[in-house]
Amino acid sequence: MVPNVRSPLGFILGVSLLCLFAVACAPDTLDATPTPTFTVTPAMPASTSTPSAAGGSGSAGDATATLAPTATPEPSPTASPTPSPCEGVSGSLEVRALVGPAAAVGLTTHAVGTIPFTVGTAQSPYAVSGGDHISFSDVLSEDDIHYDVSFEADVAFDGTCDLGPGGAQLLLGLEMVWDQIVNVTAEDFDETYANSGEESENLILPLIDGTSASLGGEGLEVVLHLN
Repeated sequence: MVPNVRSPLGFILGVSLLCLFAVACAPDTLDATPTPTFTVTPAMPASTSTPSAAGGSGSAGDATATLAPTATPEPSPTASPTPSPCEGVSGSLEVRALVGPAAAVGLTTHAVGTIPFTVGTAQSPYAVSGGDHISFSDVLSEDDIHYDVSFEADVAFDGTCDLGPGGAQLLLGLEMVWDQIVNVTAEDFDETYANSGEESENLILPLIDGTSASLGGEGLEVVLHLN
């Protein structure tokens, strides 16, 4: 039965019925709307670029660490040892003698021979050795007096060269056997004098050219000469 829409009550009832009908027939719009879904994407970690040890640069994703080679320290040079002043030294011992009467030669020795020597190059103390035969003859004159002198000797020595308180020095043991003959002639005079001896001496000679040492016999000495 349709209400009478012409009356106010009938109009209200008719509208109410239409609204109820519309609500019952309308789709459930609230349920039809999908609930939005949020997907959380994890953030990518930031790429850390390792700077090149050689100083180069590149993109953050492609940077490659380059390590410079470690420098190897060079060994410190070793100072060479200072060579000894004795090393490789060579020279001679000059033998001097007071030949003839002292008055004739003014008490001055004369060189009668030399004995060469060498110093070894082994470790300190350096060995020294030498030896030879000496033969000397000469005629000395003074105030119409003539002295014919001959001097013969066998000399041998050995020892060491080493540093001493004052520097390098030769420490030698010397052996010498000698003979001297002097023939003296004048206007009414002719005489011969002979003399001989053996010397055994320990000598210390500083390694200086020209240094000398006296031997035990009267008027005998040795003089060092360096090459």
